[in-house]
Amino acid sequence: MYSLNEKDLYIRLETTREKYKPEKIDLLFVAEAPPNKIERFFYYEDVKEADYLYLGIMKALSEKFCTMSIKQLRQIKGEVLLLLKQCGIFLMDLCFMPLAYANPPIAKLHKNDFIKRLEQMDGIAKDNTNIILIKTNVYDCLFKDLKLKGHKVVDKRIPFPACGQQQIFQNLMHEALSEIKFF
Repeated sequence: MYSLNEKDLYIRLETTREKYKPEKIDLLFVAEAPPNKIERFFYYEDVKEADYLYLGIMKALSEKFCTMSIKQLRQIKGEVLLLLKQCGIFLMDLCFMPLAYANPPIAKLHKNDFIKRLEQMDGIAKDNTNIILIKTNVYDCLFKDLKLKGHKVVDKRIPFPACGQQQIFQNLMHEALSEIKFF
């Protein structure tokens, strides 16, 4: 299945993610996969660069974060991750390993595994957990299946907040959060 290094990486990622997993998940973000440059993983507290997903989500969640510099947002990341946990907000990935390690490396081929993990996850309640899909291919892959299974998935095709898509991400994420009455 995985070589020792891949298995160790999986354990490290899941252990880090579990540290910030709320008991009851009210809002679940689903992204494609952990980054290939694993030092940029969303739940790592000391990310120095290219942490687009963290920065994008934080700015979408609070106007307070919009007024902070990137450096300031990075400095308080550990506190912010604990705050997300306290607020019942969690992020998981369609593919649980970086795509460079995934076999096959096409995220949509991991759909059934993701849905199984989601259905077995503690803290998820179909009638209470709002799900926002991040990245258009994640939306295309999961939206219909999650909706058919009775999940409260938001019907917004939101791009990843990088490569010039940051403002579109902010606008659509704000619409999605307004739709679920997050604010």
